[in-house]
Amino acid sequence: MAPNPDHCGACGLRKSIPGCLHPVDHRHRLRRLQPCGTLATVAKDVTGTITLRCDILSALRGYQITLSQGTSGGYGSRRLRSSTDQLAYQLYVDAARTAIWGNGSSGTSFITSIVPIAQLGGAVDVPVYARIPARQSVAQGSYSDTIIVTVSY
Repeated sequence: MAPNPDHCGACGLRKSIPGCLHPVDHRHRLRRLQPCGTLATVAKDVTGTITLRCDILSALRGYQITLSQGTSGGYGSRRLRSSTDQLAYQLYVDAARTAIWGNGSSGTSFITSIVPIAQLGGAVDVPVYARIPARQSVAQGSYSDTIIVTVSY
């Protein structure tokens, strides 16, 4: 039986299913393949950190941290962008990922602390909770957004 030109000769997957998550040319040696036509069925949760450091002589006694909307222009519609696609995501103040981190407008929340940061080199790590929702059909690649972090004290 002759090989089917619409399928990969190495793995047998169909090469051109709409919504395919990897390029049409399968390169088995360069990366692990995911089956074509499948989308992530669960959200991708990650946690990052904003580190506040006090380099002044007196201790920082209280602070507020707000985040910008990013390049999408709205807190409810943050988007990571590649050269061709957009990927929805969100940043949260809580580990349960229920309170969107913003500046207090449009129903968003922000971090306020009265706990002092020690003087001359004292630091505090503030967690940032992020989520990329499931079932987004985008091409593989590098995605980014620019968020401005404002610390008021």
